[in-house]
Amino acid sequence: MSLTPADYGALTSCIAGMESAVREMDAAKDAFGKARAIVECSSDTRKTILAICSVETVGTGDSNAVAETKARASHKYAQMMKAHKSELAQAEAVIAHYYMVKAKWETERSKGSAERAMVNL
Repeated sequence: MSLTPADYGALTSCIAGMESAVREMDAAKDAFGKARAIVECSSDTRKTILAICSVETVGTGDSNAVAETKARASHKYAQMMKAHKSELAQAEAVIAHYYMVKAKWETERSKGSAERAMVNL
């Protein structure tokens, strides 16, 4: 059986899809790394925000528990937490997009393997 270039069309398409996904993942690698760091450090960031807001009332003679309660009720704490939550949401979106592109690459690779088997390469 003689194979024609048309027989390789789907395989070529899969390779092009994989190349596109690799370029997209490469372009997003720095943002992905930063996003992972933001997510991984989120707990420490929240603790730091609380400490920053608590330290202002600890010096007034309040106990740590009272200072923490006042800090959590403060406008500054709310604003800092709102900014952190926004940054965290953006980071999670970047990570989700990266994994979606990676899944696209995996799908194209699987399709390519099936196409290769069908044309006996």
